[in-house]
Amino acid sequence: MKPPKFLEREYFAPCSVGSAGRVLVALNHAGDWTAVINRSDTDDLVVAAVELARRSPDVVFRVRLHPTMNQPAHEGVRSSHRMTEFVRGVNLANLHVSTQPLDEDLRWCDLCLSEYSQVLLDALRSGKLGLSLNVTKRRSFMQDYTDVGFFHAENLDDASCMLQRMVADPIGAACLQNKAVERYNGLLADWLEERRHPSELHQPRTLCHFGG
Repeated sequence: MKPPKFLEREYFAPCSVGSAGRVLVALNHAGDWTAVINRSDTDDLVVAAVELARRSPDVVFRVRLHPTMNQPAHEGVRSSHRMTEFVRGVNLANLHVSTQPLDEDLRWCDLCLSEYSQVLLDALRSGKLGLSLNVTKRRSFMQDYTDVGFFHAENLDDASCMLQRMVADPIGAACLQNKAVERYNGLLADWLEERRHPSELHQPRTLCHFGG
């Protein structure tokens, strides 16, 4: 289908981070409108973030709560309070709940981690590292992005290993992500019929190694 003329051209910027030491954990939300997503899915992601923080004490984690999670039909009344108290209770110096506006959280982070979130896409689009983590055992809502080549993990051990490799070699991680960026932007440009070679939308191709 030919795209409408008013469609915004939302290309992803090349990733150019020099560090992966600050991680924004962007929470999605669940609700009674679907049987696909369970309310406990959000809890599982926060529990995973806690364990990642324990395993990577030199990495700072900031949990960003979803703005609508307190709706009774979403996560339930006072869910943000419950989540904040849980994070405070684990008492990890490198883990806290964000109190900042979204723009500030995106400026602060080197890497955004989420199961699925518009915040994760915004981070990728702005040139940050991104990692989707799906511990639910159902098909990932980020599968299309995973197929293009963006970083994805389906269990805590894989996510921890991937994060540690990103911290150890952020330039290599950025280089790998940029291969996915190039594929994504090329597909988008082709669909929009801009008739431009994908390489015109990105940095020059470079050889890179990631995690040995």
